[in-house]
Amino acid sequence: MYKNTKKALEIILKEEYDKENPLQSFTHLNLGNQLLTVPKGETILYQGDSAEYFYFLLSGHTVIMNQISFSTNDIIDYVEPPHILGLMEYINKDSFYTAFVVADTACVLFRVNAKEFMDFIQQDAKLCYQALIITAHIASSNMDRAETHRIFPTKDILGHYLYRQACYKLPYTCPLTRKGLANKLNINLRTLYRYLDYMEKHNLMLRALRKPIFWIIIISLDIITFVYDRFFLQTDAHLFIITFLVTLYFTISEIRNHYKELKEQEKKV
Repeated sequence: MYKNTKKALEIILKEEYDKENPLQSFTHLNLGNQLLTVPKGETILYQGDSAEYFYFLLSGHTVIMNQISFSTNDIIDYVEPPHILGLMEYINKDSFYTAFVVADTACVLFRVNAKEFMDFIQQDAKLCYQALIITAHIASSNMDRAETHRIFPTKDILGHYLYRQACYKLPYTCPLTRKGLANKLNINLRTLYRYLDYMEKHNLMLRALRKPIFWIIIISLDIITFVYDRFFLQTDAHLFIITFLVTLYFTISEIRNHYKELKEQEKKV
């Protein structure tokens, strides 16, 4: 079990597993109850429980809450991979989990004893390095969110968030409901409706209404220029943005046409 746990951690920390179907990547290892499949709505961590384990989020999205009443006022944050649940408690030397973590979608997680994991990374420099990368990613994401809320007016926060997501995957499909996105960005729900309508009207995005609701986000040259003017002119990211703009220019038309065709097909069904 010790060797299998270490091998699984190597795969997870290097992100060498299938993110669409994580379970398939670990079939050759006998991980027992360390590999968890959690359905939507089920509680993963309970506030006040002993913080004995780390939970590596391999797929899905979770919501962090300070109570379990599922009120929007209870939501602290939304979390997506890569993330290590329970890490902050360990770093802060908290003996108990400081919040509830609930599966916002179906999730796959890997559970490992916190002390055992620390033994692994203390003995293996490569594992330690990979763990630091994920920790830095989590810290960077938190700092970026705090900076965005400090610098941008509310309307720009939405545009910047969608832009950043689309940088990783284009076209980007937002997995959150409108209510979930409003909570994540700390924007009033009615205000969010107005901003989304504005973006769709100006061809900055497309919305496909289904159950559950998903948004297919097509980031256009307009929003890239908008974010560039509002934010990146104040940083050293000029070269990156210019390169991204040139690349995007030759692909955006095809992407838009493709999703317009999809919408037309949906209307016919």
